[in-house]
Formats: sequence, structure tokens, C-alpha cells
Amino acid sequence: ARDFAKAYLDSCEPDAILFTMGDNDTFPLWYVQEVEGYRTDVRIVNLSLLNTDWYIDQMKRDAYDGKGVPFTMPHNLYKQGTRDQAIFKDVGVSDQRWEVSKMNRWIQSDLAQTKINYGGKDYVFFPTKKFSIPVDKEKVLANGTVKQENADLILPNLNWTLPEKITSMEKKHMLILDMIDNNNWERPIYFSITIGNSARSYTYLWDYFQLDGLAYRLVPIKTKSQPGRIGRIESDILYTSLMERFEYGNMNGAEVYLDETNLRLVMNIRNNFSRLADKLILEGDSAAAIKVLDKCLELMPNEKVEYNFFVLPMLENYYECKEKEKARAIIATIAQNLEEKLNYYNQFDQNKDVKNEKQRSLSMYNSIVKIAYAHDDVDYADVLANSFQENISKAELN
Repeated sequence: ARDFAKAYLDSCEPDAILFTMGDNDTFPLWYVQEVEGYRTDVRIVNLSLLNTDWYIDQMKRDAYDGKGVPFTMPHNLYKQGTRDQAIFKDVGVSDQRWEVSKMNRWIQSDLAQTKINYGGKDYVFFPTKKFSIPVDKEKVLANGTVKQENADLILPNLNWTLPEKITSMEKKHMLILDMIDNNNWERPIYFSITIGNSARSYTYLWDYFQLDGLAYRLVPIKTKSQPGRIGRIESDILYTSLMERFEYGNMNGAEVYLDETNLRLVMNIRNNFSRLADKLILEGDSAAAIKVLDKCLELMPNEKVEYNFFVLPMLENYYECKEKEKARAIIATIAQNLEEKLNYYNQFDQNKDVKNEKQRSLSMYNSIVKIAYAHDDVDYADVLANSFQENISKAELN
């Protein structure tokens, strides 16, 4: 936990604001800052607490080497029972895209025309789900938010639209809009990779994220994201984080037990290694990609972190780097894992749950066969295909 906490903080540039979500990506960070005095320049903002007035007050104040978070909403507008949520109401301007500064003025206004009575209580409403953040190109280049070589990728505005199913904003969402507006690209803003992928977990900002380690940085460059592959990558930044800066303790030690919580984070890290290798291959640096893949498997061997869906891209990476034997070694391990699972489930009556587990394993088996064929490893793929068919027959799914 200590090393992971430092990795979160070391994913951030100096004087950053880092949004976290729960206990596991917050408490260890508090420990290394409070007890060890580590990276006290980074302000950690826990989103689960940002709906409370006392915590917002705390975040506004300087702490250690960290400056206060630039929330400007006055206390009387966010005190408990006030602006606990804002409700969407279409009043004929929902097709308009509002800058966050205009939305903030609306939300923080106490004028009657900004309120709606719902269940006998007055709430602020927001009349459009379309938002925009202006970008100061010279500033983001000067302070290193974007590299000079990427200047042509900088957008004049960050535009996003809240998903249809979102019909309200909690207090923390209003405060984030307030902060983004008033920060004006001065300080780096990050979201931990463990913030979740529900509609309310800022998926509308995903396309403006950059993966810098265990945190995504908000940048004025758009990259189409998808689950498991969020944001863009600057290979030198991510390489430095994963390969040089982060410490991983005894994560791969035989005597160390990784519980479910640790395993979820470790699989996120494995996915980051895979994405970095992808990027390096695209850039033509196969040698660096192989180092990344080797390091990942050294840190997270099958015995500690079972090879699962997230290993498949790494398998393809090895083939693309002409490392056939390393790819085959992964395939052999995955096949053995799957056959052990299938043999186990074949012992039981074929109820729905058992069949689902078998189908899941066979689907994974089919994937490794397809990957081997796709990379012209035909002889090995033929052997795999035969084993796959034998396991289908044994599974008796009909």
C-alpha cells in the first residue's frame, strides 16, 4: 500500500490536484504525506467526501506544501442542505453549449429563475447538459501541460455533454466545475485510475485524459476512449513512471498475499504496462516494448496474478515484436489455467452457473487460438485448436 500510494503521487506533476474516490486510493496517500512527509505539494481531493461542507472548507485551505484547491463558491452556497444537488430542467436552451463560467454563475445565483421546486423543496436546476472549457494555448504550452511538439493537437475548447441518463449533479460535480473554471489551466489536474467507470465517474471527461501512471491528467487534447483504454499516452512519461520511478515492493514475492482489493489495482497496473507496450510498438520502438512486457511479467507472474483477459494484448505485443517463444509461453500458461478450470467444472451438474463458467473459459481459449493464427504461428495454433475442440467436447454444453 505504501509503494502504491507513492506511485499515485509520483504520477502527478508538482502542485497538482489529485481526485481520488474511495478508501484504498486515499488513506495510504494520506499516510505517506502525513507521516513520511512525501509529496506534500499534491492536494488530494476525495470525491466521496466532496459532498460535505466541512471537507470543502478544508480543501480551500493550504496544507503542508500544497496550495488550497481553487474552489470559489462561498460557504453559504454549499453548506449542508444547500445545493446538495442540482436538477436538469429543459427550458428551451438544452441545445446550447455553455462555458463552465456561465454555468457556475447560474448555479451560484440565488435568483428565483434558477430554482425549481421538487418534492416541496427548492433546488437549483441546470438548463443544458452541454459544457465547454476554454483553453489558453500559450499557457498550457508554457507550463508543460502539453508538449511543444503536440501544439497542433491543442483544442480551443474542451466540449462535453452529460449522458442522457444523468438528470442531476451532486454538490461535488458543481464544485469540480467551479474548480476547473477558476484553475484556468494553472495547476495540473488528475483523476486516479480507480475512480470507476460509472456514468457519474466523469466518463464525459475520458476523452481529455492522459494516462501518466496511476492517474489520468486532464489535457486539452481529445483522444477517443473506451473501457479499459482510457485517454492518450505520452510514452516517455508513462515509461518513466512504470519502469523507473515506481517501486513495487514485494508484490511478486511468494510469501506476499494479494487480496481482491490489491488484485484489482494490480490488474490496472498490468493493463497500463500493456498499453505502454502498444504505444511503443506503434512508435517503432520494439526493444523498449519488450523491456516493458518482460518487466510486467516479472512483477505479475501467473502464480501471483492469474493471466486473464488483460494479458491477451501483451500476448499479441510479443508476437508483433517477433518474440514468438515468449508469446507461446504465455499461451501455454493460459491454456493450462483454462483446462484446469474446465476439468474442475466438468465434475458438477450442468446448471446455469456452471455452464456460464465453462463458456467463459472456452471463449478465452478460443481467443488464444485466434491470436496464434492471426500472427501466422500456424503449427502451434493447430495444436491449440485440437486441444480446444477436445475441451469443447468434454464440456458437453449442448
